[in-house]
Amino acid sequence: FITTNSASGSESEPVDLSKSDRSRKRSRKSDTTSAKGIDNKILKNITTLLTSEGNMYNIIKVLSEIIMEHACAHKGVMFLSNEAQLFIIARWENQKILLHHIPDTDAPRPEEGIGPMLLAKNCAQEFSFEMVKKVLVRQVPLDLSECDSLHDQYLDTHKPKNVLCLPMINSGKTVGVLYLENNLINLAFPQKRRFLLNHLASQISLSIHRAKLNISLEKS
Repeated sequence: FITTNSASGSESEPVDLSKSDRSRKRSRKSDTTSAKGIDNKILKNITTLLTSEGNMYNIIKVLSEIIMEHACAHKGVMFLSNEAQLFIIARWENQKILLHHIPDTDAPRPEEGIGPMLLAKNCAQEFSFEMVKKVLVRQVPLDLSECDSLHDQYLDTHKPKNVLCLPMINSGKTVGVLYLENNLINLAFPQKRRFLLNHLASQISLSIHRAKLNISLEKS
């Protein structure tokens, strides 16, 4: 307890700091529990999606929407490595999602609205290509805060506030990269959101692997 003085100089009632501390702790615990509840709900929705949806492009679109809504990624790109080349299979900005034909899969129907195959090097001015390449080699997430010594034209020109690159891993191999960017707020990708984002990246690579496997089985 401490005793505070009023403006008149007389002593006021003591303040129980321990209660105040307990209140703050309960508030922090409630925030953490709430965040975990949201993540668990999202993970459940993802599981339902993967078991009920057979169209790979629909899966990628819905996962992109989840990332935009719950991970503060206002801009994002999904890359897929295929035969020593890097392709863009999805990208979004300002709530608009564009999907591209995935290599080694059947050509999408015109009514699906899927764009043609797109090599990443042809759009290198739209994202940090050096960060993406570094994640492909290191196979670990890379945050903009770790890139002070990285020479990248996009970072030097556009100076984004937040960039996070995550490896898309399947069977221990990095098959692609999930690139996320936020220019509206600081610390847009806190550690507590990394688990969800890592899970999403893994599910994207797994969905693509399953789709390619199904195509191979159908052709055999």
